Amino acid sequence: MYIGKFHKYAVAGICLVGMQNDHAAHIVKVASDALIKKGFKVMIFNAFTDMFYDTPYSKGEASVYHLINLDIVDVLVIMPETIKSEWIIDTIIRYANAAKIPVIMLDGSHNGCTNITYDYGRSLESVVEHVHNRA
Repeated sequence: MYIGKFHKYAVAGICLVGMQNDHAAHIVKVASDALIKKGFKVMIFNAFTDMFYDTPYSKGEASVYHLINLDIVDVLVIMPETIKSEWIIDTIIRYANAAKIPVIMLDGSHNGCTNITYDYGRSLESVVEHVHNRA
C-alpha cells in the first residue's frame, strides 16, 4: 500500500520480459486494466531479453526485478513464460514471500502462488474439431 502525503492506494507489480512484443503487451494491458478497475496502481518491471540463456547481459537485465519496492507493492503478477528462467522466477517469488506479498502466476504454476494456467491442448483440440466438422 502506497501512503503518500495526499494519497493512499494499492499497488500491483507486473514482472515480465518482452513487453515490446505485441502479444506480451496485450496481456499486460488486459491485466493492468483489470487491476486498475479494482483500484490498483500498476508498476511494470520489464526486461527486453528473455533469461533462458544465462549470459552476463541477461543477468544485467534481470536486475530490473531488484527495483521492486516490496514496501509498497501489495501483489505481484509474474509472467513466467516470458521470463524463461526458473532461477529468476524463484528469486522474485522468494523475495515476495519473505515480504508476505501474494504472487499471481499468469500462464504458469508455482507452489505457494495463485496460478492461472491456460489449457492450450484442449483449446487447440476444440478448434481442430470445429474446423474438421465444418469440412
